[in-house]
Amino acid sequence: ATRIRLYQYLALGFFFSGVVSFVMTYFTDRKSLEEIFAFGGFLFLCGILLVSFQYLKLTSNVRDWLSGGVMGSAILVTNLSYSAADPLTGWMLPVALILITVLFGQKRLLASVGVATLISLVVVAVRATTVVVYFNWVDHLIRLIVLAVVLFFAFYINRTFNRVIQENQEKTGQQKLLSEINALFLKVSEQNVEKKMETMLGLCGDQFAAQHVLLLIVHEDGPHEGYQWFLEPQREALLKPLVYRYFELMPVSELFA
Repeated sequence: ATRIRLYQYLALGFFFSGVVSFVMTYFTDRKSLEEIFAFGGFLFLCGILLVSFQYLKLTSNVRDWLSGGVMGSAILVTNLSYSAADPLTGWMLPVALILITVLFGQKRLLASVGVATLISLVVVAVRATTVVVYFNWVDHLIRLIVLAVVLFFAFYINRTFNRVIQENQEKTGQQKLLSEINALFLKVSEQNVEKKMETMLGLCGDQFAAQHVLLLIVHEDGPHEGYQWFLEPQREALLKPLVYRYFELMPVSELFA
């Protein structure tokens, strides 16, 4: 689900870039109308392909190869298109796509983007070793828009990685908790069972940041059993007798209701 959502955001980025490129280039008369339509249409096509690949019945490897080909093509075309007018703006697209491909964790996807970037830079260097660039308000506006898109994906990647790390930490903590509980009850007897139960509840309380943990064992034909753990000793002195008394007096039918 995260991969599909990221590809959708990436496709929206291509759509938005196509619109911005068309508007900015058209009003500055830097290129002919045919070139403007061709480049804008190419960016729209890249976005449509990226979304389509996610819903086709393809294997993960094929989908990554096709998506990498689309992004690599976008890098080549964009760098070559902007190499004469503004090579620095064209260079920002590979940075954004390399940033995004890191999130997928696929070497082939990162390799395709990296190879396309290197090839485009070599071609640009051969075609124009010395370039004189003139900036106006349109160039600065395009840079701001591209930087905003890069920042959006950077924050999205950061949030996704942090969520994954947090989930892994929670799983690791739960596995460690189960291991400690298993080791705790390897040797248990009637003399130390109550102490071990309270220790076990304390481990659970520390894991889940609880202030009070209660384990109730209900017997239909006898008195109930209960074990408690309190984070604050002063609360234990007040609540422990009341909680025990409450469950001793409560009918079994109410406990199972």
